[in-house]
Amino acid sequence: VGDASHIDRDLVAGLDIVDSVKAVTEPFKCCSRRSHPDDTVVEVGGVKIGGGHFCMIAGPCSVESEEQIVAVARSVKASGAQLLRGGAFKPRTSPYDFQGLKADGLALLKMAGRETGLPIVHLDALYWLPGWVERSREDFDALLQDELEKPRWIIDGNYTRTLAMRLEKCDAVIWLDYGRLNCLTGVLKRILTHIGRVRPDMGAGCPERFDAEFLRYVWSFKKNNDAKIAERIAHAPRIAVLRASSRRELNRRLDAFLAEK
Repeated sequence: VGDASHIDRDLVAGLDIVDSVKAVTEPFKCCSRRSHPDDTVVEVGGVKIGGGHFCMIAGPCSVESEEQIVAVARSVKASGAQLLRGGAFKPRTSPYDFQGLKADGLALLKMAGRETGLPIVHLDALYWLPGWVERSREDFDALLQDELEKPRWIIDGNYTRTLAMRLEKCDAVIWLDYGRLNCLTGVLKRILTHIGRVRPDMGAGCPERFDAEFLRYVWSFKKNNDAKIAERIAHAPRIAVLRASSRRELNRRLDAFLAEK
């Protein structure tokens, strides 16, 4: 593919193992405009896609239940979209089970961000400097306070020391109260998935790594922190608390909460 002027086509064609030689001057023959000048138009249920036809498609990432897909379909139709999408056989990895909205909550956070227009703030990205250098407490608190002063946000992360700061400003808390075995398994899966690469919820220059000390922290997190978290949340009674011990329960509580909003 490309400029083949320097290649002796007759020499190549003369080889016993070569049937024929054809010059391909441009890549993507099956879809290039030079090979196929006309627009591709796909028709689905009388709705045309392509060729200047504008089409709005909406729907869930995956089909979870009849109740879910029917409710979404009604909303999609009422919003003016022409087609409903939904993954019936969507390839996916197991969710990252973790105490708090870590990697396991990324998909939910993105969904909530799209629906509400809220910016998403990952505390790990605020805390860690390149090379896994810890930001000073003063700098971290200042950055967090700047985010909290914004009118709308979703903040992801534990950082129990600064929980009181967030509780003063937030409207709702999503608490993934998963078992510690699930949490540890989720973290190990996260490591294997992103090892050597920077996670989407992590600061720049901090590639995923195996950290035995962090694994011990995860294993003992519930024992060491659940009571403190519950106590601090209890002192903020105006806040809605969505506490769930499984992904299914979380989805149910989150759907009910968003429906009320």
